[in-house]
Amino acid sequence: MDVSFFIKKYFILPFNEGTGYNIVNTTTYAVLLAIITYLLYYLLKKQKFKFNEELFFDFILIGVFGGTFHVLSDYGILKRNLITVSPGIWLTISIPSFMSLIFLKICFPKNYRKIFRITLVVSTFLCLFLMRVRYIQAIAQIICFSVILIAPLLYLVKKIKILNEKTSLYVLALQVLDGTASFISIQYYGYFEQHVIGNLFISLFGPFGMVIMKILFIIPILIFLENEEKKDNSAFFIKMIIGVLGAAPAMRDSIRLIMGV
Repeated sequence: MDVSFFIKKYFILPFNEGTGYNIVNTTTYAVLLAIITYLLYYLLKKQKFKFNEELFFDFILIGVFGGTFHVLSDYGILKRNLITVSPGIWLTISIPSFMSLIFLKICFPKNYRKIFRITLVVSTFLCLFLMRVRYIQAIAQIICFSVILIAPLLYLVKKIKILNEKTSLYVLALQVLDGTASFISIQYYGYFEQHVIGNLFISLFGPFGMVIMKILFIIPILIFLENEEKKDNSAFFIKMIIGVLGAAPAMRDSIRLIMGV
C-alpha cells in the first residue's frame, strides 16, 4: 500500500463521502490534539496565564462559539472544505481565539478578559441569527433529557464526593450534554454517529450508549485529574481541554438538530 493510497483511503475519502472517522484517522487526530494541547499549555504558561476557573470559562466560551460556528458549514452558509468542517475547523477557531486572548492580555491587561468574552458572546449570537429554527420540539427534548439525566448525575457525584470541584462538575455536565444531544439526534431524527468509539457503544447499548460512554469515560478521568491537580497545574489545563471537547460538540449537535441540518 503506497502512501498516496493510504492517505486517500483513510483521510480523503471519509472527508469527501462524509462517512465519518476510522481507527487510523482517529488515532492520528488524537496524536495531533495531544501535540497542540502541549504547545498551547506551554504558550499560555509562558504568557503567565493562571490556570484557574476564570481561564476555564474562557476556554468554554471558545468551545461554545466554535460549536456554533461549525454549524454554519452544516447549514450551507460556509462552503464545506478542510477548514470549515471537523477536524480542520477546530484549528480555524482555536488558533485565532487563543492568539486573540494572548494579544488582548498584552495590550489590555486590566480588561482583556471582558473584551474577549463579550466578543465571543456577540459572535456566537451573530452565527445563530444567520440560521432558522426548524425543529422547535428539539429544544424541549434537549432541555428535558438534559435535566432528567444531568441534574441527578451531578447531585449524586457531588453527594457521595466522587467529584469535589465545581469545574469538574461543569466538565461532566458538558460532556453528558454532548452525549444527550447525540442520543436525541440518533434516536428520534435519523442522524448517525461518526466516531469509532461512539459507534461501538451504540452497537452495544443502542443510541443511549452515547450517554453511557460519556459517564463511563469522563468520571474516572476527572477523578484522576482532581488528584493530580494537587501536584501539577497541567492537570487542570487538561480538564479545561476536556471541557472544550464537551462544549463544542454539545453546541454543534444541539444547534444542528434544532436547525434541521
